Amino acid sequence: MVALLIFIDDYILSLVWWIFFLSILVTMLVQFSVLNPRQPFVHAVWDTLTRLTEPVYRVVRRYTPGRGIVGMIDFVPLIVLILIMFLRQVVIPAWLIPLFQ
Repeated sequence: MVALLIFIDDYILSLVWWIFFLSILVTMLVQFSVLNPRQPFVHAVWDTLTRLTEPVYRVVRRYTPGRGIVGMIDFVPLIVLILIMFLRQVVIPAWLIPLFQ
């Protein structure tokens, strides 16, 4: 039972991590004019990823100094990826495993 719960939590956090990573990648490709956002497929993917990630970014921006932006670089996506990795590698093993032993 514990192994199944840990697997589900790890799977969900892994999926969330990939969504945020793809959002960063697509945004960079659009900004560097590798992808054209006027194409329907690219626009649909970019819009979907933005709608999924922007609520989390908004919350993190509220608590970071300078809204997470230094110069012209937005560090909020990096902060979110680090938080997800922290949850997967530290919080879940530390809290979930002793809870069911």
